[in-house]
Amino acid sequence: MRQALVWADGGYAGRLQVWARQVLGLAVTIVKRSDDLRGFVVLPRRWVVERTFAWLVRYRRLARVYERKPDHHEALIWWATVHQMTRRLTRELAGLPPSHRWSDPPPLPVSSSPDRRGKVLQLLAAQPWRAWRGSELAAILGIENVNSFRVQLSQWSHQGYINKIGPALYGPMPANT
Repeated sequence: MRQALVWADGGYAGRLQVWARQVLGLAVTIVKRSDDLRGFVVLPRRWVVERTFAWLVRYRRLARVYERKPDHHEALIWWATVHQMTRRLTRELAGLPPSHRWSDPPPLPVSSSPDRRGKVLQLLAAQPWRAWRGSELAAILGIENVNSFRVQLSQWSHQGYINKIGPALYGPMPANT
């Protein structure tokens, strides 16, 4: 497949357009920012390039140019794009929705425990990878007096029910204790 159209930033206007047309036979369209605009403005088609670079940089070997030969770097770019497209095609063929890498966390469980400590233990167990702030737990449980609740969390951590990770940060007790 041969490229026929290339979009470029306004900084590449001039000699690049002439060279690409004469040597490569490519039409280079310059995406310019209007002079009368102030602040951040999304330029047409530029987001496609920025998004693609962001996807590629997620692959560790493409975060920096480690390769000595351009052919090796190009091969890594091909590998990354084939990997992305294969994953996308697999999800599509399976009838699954597109994955959202930074989507919302799973919903919190409905608490079945009648006491406050049981509710806290259920919340901590629902997302064991997360460090919970005492104020977050208080807000979820509808507790207004956050300071006394933090004292209670500290007591539970000394008693071995929950794990105190840091200042005002709590998590579930590790499974091996």
